[in-house]
Amino acid sequence: MFSTGTNIENEHLRTHSLDWDSFYSYSCEKYKTSSGEAVTTKVCGSLENLVRELLKGAGLNYGSSHSGRRTLATWLDRKGYGLELIQLILGHRNPDMTLEYIDPDLPRIKEAFQSIWSGVKPSA
Repeated sequence: MFSTGTNIENEHLRTHSLDWDSFYSYSCEKYKTSSGEAVTTKVCGSLENLVRELLKGAGLNYGSSHSGRRTLATWLDRKGYGLELIQLILGHRNPDMTLEYIDPDLPRIKEAFQSIWSGVKPSA
């Protein structure tokens, strides 16, 4: 739309372009991994707000950029993708952090548990 827009549209884009560095505000968040390692990561609050507003505009009164990341990680896990790939996609340095993003799949856990014990016979 913008590449074939009128001269007025193109002028508006040129004179009203955003300074993206000042548009997005970052803050540093600190947390500890399950092994106790202190890690600092940058969080973009304005991007989180933008995603939240987009979701509201779509009629969803819940959700965030973070819940989208959790949903993606869980969906990839359910589709059978490996932890290393999910970790890479989410940009985590530590696979323990990635595991925290994947929601447990109770039927899958039950199936694995039953599979482990299927050949075990109770002692008489």
